[in-house]
Amino acid sequence: MQPANSDYIKYEVSPKSTSLSLTDPPIATPSAVNSITPEPVEASGILIWAKSESGDKWEQNRYTFLPIVEPNVSLGGDRAYHAQEIATYVFNIDPSPGPRAFADRVIRVRNDTPELLTVRVRFLSDDGKSTQWSQSEFHVDPGNAGSVPGNDGWARSSQAIISAQSANLRFAEKRFWTVAEVSGRRAYSADRIGTFEFAFKSPVGSALQPHDSSDGGIRPPDDSSPAGGVRPPDEP
Repeated sequence: MQPANSDYIKYEVSPKSTSLSLTDPPIATPSAVNSITPEPVEASGILIWAKSESGDKWEQNRYTFLPIVEPNVSLGGDRAYHAQEIATYVFNIDPSPGPRAFADRVIRVRNDTPELLTVRVRFLSDDGKSTQWSQSEFHVDPGNAGSVPGNDGWARSSQAIISAQSANLRFAEKRFWTVAEVSGRRAYSADRIGTFEFAFKSPVGSALQPHDSSDGGIRPPDDSSPAGGVRPPDEP
């Protein structure tokens, strides 16, 4: 049975390190009524997936149950064992060496106008099981740029639809691909996932009167890492 999304434990693991999976949220211990202490996860099997800053994904067991106790012949093939204390299971995440193929890019937005922009982006996302359209809405301060927030961090997609508005500017919806088509395929080879930046610019000659514009600029993609510069609409 697959758990609901809220049952997943999410945390970061530093490069070349091992992390102990803890309960989330933490549970209260009987010895300290007023304190909250994280406890190690105990399980017979798991659903697990991971992604890295470079764009790699490990999704083999995102929807396929992974038993973490081997069958024991002496116990009739049951997944059980005898021990003085519970054993520890380590799930190894091995990086992919060298360049690999990508069919999407991290989407970035730049605000080259003098006004605060409210940006709306719909992007095609892949959760490892199906492809669907997701939506993100956020603010971008004047002169700032940043990666579009997504369901699991930064939005990465092969195509998107974007629009924006401020007190005096309106940018109509624009649909675009983040990966150019070459020989009938939209893919590229790189050591890490690339970025695709969409820039909003003030109309030429505009005195910032109320204005509808489609002057959104597309900048060449690069391989820079996702960065800050965008914030949710309700953030001060």
